[in-house]
Amino acid sequence: MDDFTIIKIKLSQLPDEKALRERVLVPLFQKMKFGDVTLTHGSAEDGKDIVFYSEDDTKERLYTAIVAKTGNISGGASKKASHKERTHLLDNILTQVRQAFSIPYNAVATKRKERISRVWVVTNGTIKPAPRRHIAEGLDAPLNVYLKFIEGNQLAELIQKYWPKF
Repeated sequence: MDDFTIIKIKLSQLPDEKALRERVLVPLFQKMKFGDVTLTHGSAEDGKDIVFYSEDDTKERLYTAIVAKTGNISGGASKKASHKERTHLLDNILTQVRQAFSIPYNAVATKRKERISRVWVVTNGTIKPAPRRHIAEGLDAPLNVYLKFIEGNQLAELIQKYWPKF
């Protein structure tokens, strides 16, 4: 089996979002050299499961919030989830994305309230086109331009590149 397939299998075997956040995403973003990678999941997260920053060419910090989910994000028919459950999941993700953009982040390094510049919805599964549209179209322009989706294959590629001994 090749490395990519092994990574995909390991990702698919994660038991829950906590494992995805703590065992995969936080260490991965640290290995990608993002600054102040902080696990923020909890009752006061304001839609942000993880936050980190990168610097632009002028050394300005651009903060990114991660909305982490496990499994496939789909808007279509599913044997495992009812239409109501799928709609609830999509609305939950949209709410988290809106909160991440609208509620400032109390940055650890600067000890100031910082605005989130980008939001990434990350899953170890797949994200179908319909849920991508539902979430992106639920945001006011131009925020949807700063929304990114990273699904299992892309996540595995990042792990393969930045964390070869995963």
